[in-house]
Amino acid sequence: MKRIYLIILAVAFVSLAAIYYWQQRPRNLAPQDLFTKVCQTMDPDDINRIEVWAKGDVNGTRLDLIKKDGNWWVKRGSKQGGFLAPAKADRIKRLLKTLIDLEGETRAKGTDVLGTFNLKDNQGLHILLEGPGIKTVIIAGKKGPRWDTCFVRRGSSDQVILASKNILSLFDIWSELPEKTPSSSAWTDLSIASYGPGEIEGVSFSQGDEQWSLVRKENKETKASRTGENAGKGTNSTATQEKGGNNKDNVKKAPSAPWTFTENGNVREIPGKKAIGYLSKLFPLNAIDVEDPRMAKDYGLGPGQHSGRITVHTKKGVVIFHIGSYDAHRKTGWIQDEKGVIYRIRAEWVKMVLHPFKGEKKEKRKNRPA
Repeated sequence: MKRIYLIILAVAFVSLAAIYYWQQRPRNLAPQDLFTKVCQTMDPDDINRIEVWAKGDVNGTRLDLIKKDGNWWVKRGSKQGGFLAPAKADRIKRLLKTLIDLEGETRAKGTDVLGTFNLKDNQGLHILLEGPGIKTVIIAGKKGPRWDTCFVRRGSSDQVILASKNILSLFDIWSELPEKTPSSSAWTDLSIASYGPGEIEGVSFSQGDEQWSLVRKENKETKASRTGENAGKGTNSTATQEKGGNNKDNVKKAPSAPWTFTENGNVREIPGKKAIGYLSKLFPLNAIDVEDPRMAKDYGLGPGQHSGRITVHTKKGVVIFHIGSYDAHRKTGWIQDEKGVIYRIRAEWVKMVLHPFKGEKKEKRKNRPA
């Protein structure tokens, strides 16, 4: 082969290699060129309503989350419009952040392809966000090719986006397609009292002539041990020097302060361990479920009914609950908080409040089954 031909081939090879390298070079693309934002720009604090429903679930009741006076509520029941129960605020906060920040890759466009991704108007999981000047619908269709992705579109658009988050999983939907509307009970906050004995200074109960109170009795030493006031302050206490340990270890080993128990005018001292053990059975307190406040009379919490009153003094303030009746056969009782929410709880909890430190002593209060 002539030398000129070799030179031409070499030049052609170098040119092709240069073109290939140029096409494969890293490109500094703007984020908006790589990903598409699903939701319009908004402040999550401006959202005051979230509605969720599966279009294919014709008999399902919509998940309805409503913000009133800064608190989130979830609509429960369907009788005469249902009622509002406390909602899991932290879960809603995470949901809003995920939806507002949601972005993904555009995969298709046009009404003729929406059915392929379960994103027609009569398909998918519909999520409505509302607020002052805000009304946005996001539709989540089928799961994506990766485990934590799904196909979505904004209700006003025919653009199909492969979202970087599986929106269905936010509503505990693990199937490929959203066939059922999410349950409102899963979004109900059943935490009545989140504090434990360590945060309680005293508890009192009254119902008619029956009254009792349990108050922490402590001196400076036990208070410092309980609160850890000396921890990390470089004190040279005798106990620390003798044991050669730190104050944190000594706090754990410190004797529990006694408590003063007063019942119908009779006063006695309760050992700290016994008092803490009793309070540990009462708090923290979680409910079995919530009840319709319009049925309060059925739970011994209606107007004029002789309900009990329990007052809890914590480090953060005073909390008051009203205790209704309990059904020993069904093993359930009822309690109402300061917002008027009625919770269904264990009957054993009510019995322990009625008869503290008395074990199986015969009950003086009439049992009122619902």
